[in-house]
Formats: sequence, structure tokens, C-alpha cells
Amino acid sequence: MFRKMSEALTFQLVKNKILDIESYEVWAYSIEIILLNGSILLGCLLISLMLGEITHMLSFVLFFIPLRMLVGGYHCRKSETCFFCTLLVYGASTLSIQLYETEIMEEAIWILAVISILIILIWSPLVNPNHLLEDYQIRRNKNIIYVMVVIDVALYGIFCKTNIAMAHSEMMFIILVALTLLAGVMKNKRIGKNEFKRELYKKLLPIQKYVKKLENDFIKQNLKNKTDEQVKNEWTEELEKIKAKAVKNQNFQELQHDEKIDSKFIK
Repeated sequence: MFRKMSEALTFQLVKNKILDIESYEVWAYSIEIILLNGSILLGCLLISLMLGEITHMLSFVLFFIPLRMLVGGYHCRKSETCFFCTLLVYGASTLSIQLYETEIMEEAIWILAVISILIILIWSPLVNPNHLLEDYQIRRNKNIIYVMVVIDVALYGIFCKTNIAMAHSEMMFIILVALTLLAGVMKNKRIGKNEFKRELYKKLLPIQKYVKKLENDFIKQNLKNKTDEQVKNEWTEELEKIKAKAVKNQNFQELQHDEKIDSKFIK
């Protein structure tokens, strides 16, 4: 749903010459994310209005979203699955806030919150094909997460005295961040290192092998009467032509399987 909508919008932008055709995939993905996140926020707002928990929505925006973005965690394969799962979890968390008033529940949430903070400090930020990070980004995000956790704990102390509903919601979302992080960690372990690399490869470089084959064939055909440097320069120019024709021949169709690459791109 979200992917088709983003592709339709991007196609119209390209058709009207607002965007270059080479930027199609980037913009299609960007618009898909905007549509998804906007729909999630709107859905959560509607749930909060229906249940009379606007404070919970504010906590979601202030505490869950920023921390989740830095910490990382489980990612659904499809945007639609992400949308419905997020609304389901948010709705459940909103309903559970009403049980927070019991003494036993409050103690349980406290214990879970402390465990959650430890989980976040130990395993974040999580790297996966949907949350790629360089080494310097990992170090930077970890430092930011430390600061955010300290700030969240300090705000919790303030909210306990000024707005207990906000304090309860804050702890609930810290627990949810830790749970999604744990789910992501378990998913990475389940798929294994080789499968993780395969997913990463498919995410970033779906036609790398195909392009490498074209390069090798081109070099073999043109190396006889030319220097290495001349052939490399010619290959660079040839590759740009191949990219332009490949984009045109693909005709905005997403490749579903690796073996279909040869049928979509020129020989």
C-alpha cells in the first residue's frame, strides 16, 4: 500500500519533470517512509483521542521516537506490517496505562524499566540492514543514548512530582524501546552472520555482481591494444551509459528476485 502510493507519486513527479529519473528509487523510498510515519502518528493520535490519553501521545513523540531512532531494533519487512504492529503496540500501551495505578503494577513497571535501561545501554545501537551505521556513527549514537537516558531518568523524577501520567507513559515507552531492541537482537542472531550479510548485500548492492561481470567482459575485450588506464577510463564512461539505459529499461519495476536482474538490465 505505502510502496505503491509512493511509487505512483514519484512517477508523477518524474513524469512532470520535477525530479530526475535517476532519483526515482531514492525519492520513492523517501516518500514511502514519510507516508508510513505520518500515518503512524495520525493513527496513534486517533487512538489517544478515543481513549482520552493525549499525554501518552506526547510521551510517545518525546521519549519513544527519538530513543528508538538512535537505539534501533526490530524492523518489519513490509511497511504495512510496521504500520499495524505499531498501532497495535501503541494501543496496548495506552490501555495498560490505566492499570498503572495499582501498587503491584507500578512496582513491576519500575523493575522492568530498570532492566530496560540496562538492555538499552548494553546492546544499543543495533546495526541491521534497515539501520546501517559506520563505526564513528555507532560511537556517536552510543554517547547520545547515554545522555538521553540520563535526561529521561531526570525528567521521570520531575514528572513524578508534577505530572504522574507523563511519568508513567515515559517509563512505558522506555520499556517498549528495550523490547523492540531485544527483538532486533534476537532476529540478528536467528538469521546468522551469513544471512545478515546477504540481507545487507541485497539492501545496498543488488546489482554489484552483474556490474562486475560487465566490467570484466569489457576489460577483456578492450585490453589488447590499450593501456590499463585507458580501458578503465573508457569503462567509467561505458558504465554511466549502462546505468542510464538500465534505469530506462527497468521501467520502474521493482526486482523481486536476484535472478531477474539479467532480464531487466541490458546485456
